[in-house]
Amino acid sequence: MKLSQRTLTILQLFSKMRKPLVIQQGNFVSQINPSGTVKAFAEIEEILPRFNLQDSTAFMTAIKSFKKADELDFTFTNAYVIIRHENGELKFKLSFDGFWEENAEKLPLSKPEQLDFEADYSFIISAAEYSQFMSTARAIGATVFMLKDGEMKAIQCEFDGEWGNVFTHKIENGKFSSDTKEEDKHVEILVPLDTLPDESKSDSDIEIEVYHDDGFMVVRNMTMNLEHMIYRYDDDESETIKNGETDKKL
Repeated sequence: MKLSQRTLTILQLFSKMRKPLVIQQGNFVSQINPSGTVKAFAEIEEILPRFNLQDSTAFMTAIKSFKKADELDFTFTNAYVIIRHENGELKFKLSFDGFWEENAEKLPLSKPEQLDFEADYSFIISAAEYSQFMSTARAIGATVFMLKDGEMKAIQCEFDGEWGNVFTHKIENGKFSSDTKEEDKHVEILVPLDTLPDESKSDSDIEIEVYHDDGFMVVRNMTMNLEHMIYRYDDDESETIKNGETDKKL
């Protein structure tokens, strides 16, 4: 079996989220970060067998060492992934089966049903603008991502009631659903900045959807059709952040 460059890229991104990688049989792949606040998922063109890796970072690093990774041939056995190249093969040890059972229950097994409904708010940001936003956010030491009133902000905040550096990007094409209440149009969505996918090397536009009532937003890579479902801060954490606004206007 050969894996497309898109599938390899998705698995590479998954390995950055969390070292253990658990794949169910089929063409739906998913990952979850260690704290359980981000779920990523995508449909791929290949039909994969069930397998699990305790250290997917090492696995993907090994694959990246080949110049033409999408020409490698993958064979999955009960104990190994065997990767054949033109001069030989690489055997990568799979984890014990109990590891799969331990971790699979935390993963979405299909696209979550909540996403079948229209988002409360959505917009598209170009690849260049998203890359600029994330690069600047990292440069200023931002830790919080905020969406409010047609703006996205990267905020340096240590949860001590003080704002540090703030970078603002105005959203040009945001739209609300037809049944969004007026008060919901001004709701703040705050998530840890490091839960947003790093698309600095991607040429894909990014679509962001907000689901107020369910407490999450979706960041979608429109080229790869890869979705990150990101849960916002809980009420106590959000309140701590918002209290800083009494001293410094954003």
